[in-house]
Amino acid sequence: MQLTSMNLGQLVEDWALRFGDCVMVEEVETDRHTTYHRFNHDVNRFAHGLKARGVQDGDYVGIMLDNCLEYLVASYALKKLGAIEVSMNCNFRGPALVRMLNLTGLTTLVTEAKFADPIADVRREIDTLSHIISLDGFRSDLGFDVTLFDDVYSERTDNCAREDDQTQVCLILFTSGTTGVSKGCELPHRSSIRAAESMIEAFALTSEDAVYSPYPLFHCAAAQYDCLAA
Repeated sequence: MQLTSMNLGQLVEDWALRFGDCVMVEEVETDRHTTYHRFNHDVNRFAHGLKARGVQDGDYVGIMLDNCLEYLVASYALKKLGAIEVSMNCNFRGPALVRMLNLTGLTTLVTEAKFADPIADVRREIDTLSHIISLDGFRSDLGFDVTLFDDVYSERTDNCAREDDQTQVCLILFTSGTTGVSKGCELPHRSSIRAAESMIEAFALTSEDAVYSPYPLFHCAAAQYDCLAA
């Protein structure tokens, strides 16, 4: 098969041009869905909004969300900006959660209200986190600057994908910690694309197929092998 030679931010733009109004992804539980064109439109708006709030190339930004369309929008907006997504395991608590928050020195976390209490439990041990972008509000007593997810969207819809080399790190995935402390693994754009292409080849996926993913998006199985392959 022909290997893709572009970074993930450029790939989203390419999807929109090639597949337009075709359905890209659907939430089975809610019937919410988005097209390739709409997704790219939302990703560009969110990326411009993040940039206006100070997120820059090379910055680490955490995502701690259950599976939803907004997770994918935030994830690919970071990839367009050249920022690095820190995928937060939603099941981690206490020291494991603190380690994920502090290891990269991230200052911004995209999350939701249901995770406010676990974060509150370790608030005194969190070093650098200062800004919360939340789907549905957040506890106001924790001292964070809180912005609603929908308020981040900019009116700008133009493409902001960088021309970076595929070898630039775009994602930190954490190991489960079953044999020691959880370790953050640095993954470049090319690693994610090759993982998806390997699944396409192994399962002979075509445009006639739909891929169902039961996994959380903070795991490589959903993010790379399923969603990106589809």
